[in-house]
Amino acid sequence: MVLTRAYLVRTRRSVLDTDCTTAAPFYEDVAPIIERRCTVCHHPGGLEGTLRFGTYEDAFLLRQKMLFQVYSCRMPPSCAPDLTSDERQIMLKWFVCGAPATADAGSD
Repeated sequence: MVLTRAYLVRTRRSVLDTDCTTAAPFYEDVAPIIERRCTVCHHPGGLEGTLRFGTYEDAFLLRQKMLFQVYSCRMPPSCAPDLTSDERQIMLKWFVCGAPATADAGSD
């Protein structure tokens, strides 16, 4: 994907204007995307087997690295299926809103 300044500005605005009371929960929204798009390479014996995000704990620990890669459209690489716009927004919202594990993680 060729990054344009307009795409990055539009994406940044939509993510920063996010209502975090409806943040994408890991198990319901984010884990299926990781399974479809990331574990192609990020699994034991894969091209990037040392960086795994299969569990919430793994993804949470690597969330800053993942945020940079997803936001800058560096991941997934061109040899793997790209994230759809909706998938990218879900991932970015998860990062920006504190990487909740479940939908009710931030409620009292």
